[in-house]
Amino acid sequence: CNDPFNLPPAADLAALRTATLAATDGAPQSQAEVAFAIIALQAESLAPVAGQADALRNGARLASFANRLSRLSPALIEQASDAATDGVNWGALTNLQTADALPAAIRGEAFVPLAQVLLALNDLNAARSAKMSLQILPMIDNARDAAEMTAALHALGPDLIVMSEILGKDSLLRSTHNLSKTAWLAVAGLAGIWISLAILAVGWLHRRA
Repeated sequence: CNDPFNLPPAADLAALRTATLAATDGAPQSQAEVAFAIIALQAESLAPVAGQADALRNGARLASFANRLSRLSPALIEQASDAATDGVNWGALTNLQTADALPAAIRGEAFVPLAQVLLALNDLNAARSAKMSLQILPMIDNARDAAEMTAALHALGPDLIVMSEILGKDSLLRSTHNLSKTAWLAVAGLAGIWISLAILAVGWLHRRA
């Protein structure tokens, strides 16, 4: 992925128009696209802290890119879809001509919780690369998941993918994100040993049967 998130505002507006037309099917994934495009365009007003607009915009573009590749969790798609349902005047949005008219077509506060998640997704993406983010995103349901995955990614780097496959998301996120890489890998090694022993035990039982 060659930085698909460095886009001009006109691209966000075009994405919003396309998403708005597609969202007439009522599918949560289509409505989520509308929410991501709105946040990208309204990042200046929705960013909780001054100076975070670019980070929020990139997080929204990352989510949109992942959504089109079916790399978002159902929970995150549902949150984005709910934001669009609660915060959009669909008649006004369908007839939108310019980005300047967008604030009149939305209820901004409906997008604030989703904006927090998208900021956390940008932090995740900044920790490594878009390619690795796309591998991790299906495991992220909320801002807390994203923050904990980011901490684990800083500690483990690419080994996080293997760790998630061995431990599973819930066990991985229950572990403290302050562990050193050596400690993380030790936990993964122990889990791998138990899995190997279980496989050997199953094979032994089959031979005994």
